[in-house]
Amino acid sequence: MSWEPHITADYEIDPLFMDRVQTVVDQALDAGLFVILNTHHEENWLLPRIANGDGDKASEELAALWGQIAGRFKGYGERLIFNIMNEPRTYGTPKEWQGGTREARDLIERLNNEALALIRQSGGHNAERLVMVTPIQASVWYAEHLSIPMDDPYVMVSIHAYEPYDFALNMKGTDKFPENNNLGDLFAKLDKLYLSKGVAVIIDETGAMNKNGNLVERVKWAEAYGSAAARLGIPVVLWDNGITDIARGESFGLIDRRTLEWTFPEIVETFMK
Repeated sequence: MSWEPHITADYEIDPLFMDRVQTVVDQALDAGLFVILNTHHEENWLLPRIANGDGDKASEELAALWGQIAGRFKGYGERLIFNIMNEPRTYGTPKEWQGGTREARDLIERLNNEALALIRQSGGHNAERLVMVTPIQASVWYAEHLSIPMDDPYVMVSIHAYEPYDFALNMKGTDKFPENNNLGDLFAKLDKLYLSKGVAVIIDETGAMNKNGNLVERVKWAEAYGSAAARLGIPVVLWDNGITDIARGESFGLIDRRTLEWTFPEIVETFMK
């Protein structure tokens, strides 16, 4: 959920927009789904604060946002999950996707813990709601010093992992799924950093782009990726941006949103299996 266009200068969320968010959350829950409510693409207020090291302002903004969200949804049950930040990073800097800076990583850790404490204290079911915290870029490769309260059993680490990168995400990379890849390293690191310590993990974004009809290779990827995640009990969410033609951009579309038919059912079926 992108909140930025619907917030006043005093950080008040437009009441009509909040009502609409609640309507959609209710529709999804009524359909038997889990819902992850996050802060997505906050690129004109929160993310620049992280890049500039303006921790106090970022803290103020995030507290105002999550105070309202947590208050509105505190009566909801366990199938509603909160995700504090989506891909927090040093937005617009040369190190945006290279791990940022130590100061930025420390600030992201601070913001995660502050927002988590606020949610826990906001009443209702929020004391025991599953809350997702995210390392810088949502990347496991830069997550060594992400610390979370080990006495809180309702915290889950959010990771985005389009791996192996050259096959899954790099538009100029290969259209062949390599047998020698880094998936083993990815899942071993998730196990070492989190799972072995009793901290749950979700990979809430992944996918492999359609590169001019390489469906067979993408199914191989889905088998390898899905199997590795299943062995560790990690839930995986496939990213679908509605684009199926690489000429139009990052082509992660899996379902036709007009006909409601699967565009690549083989990939979905492989992950489900």
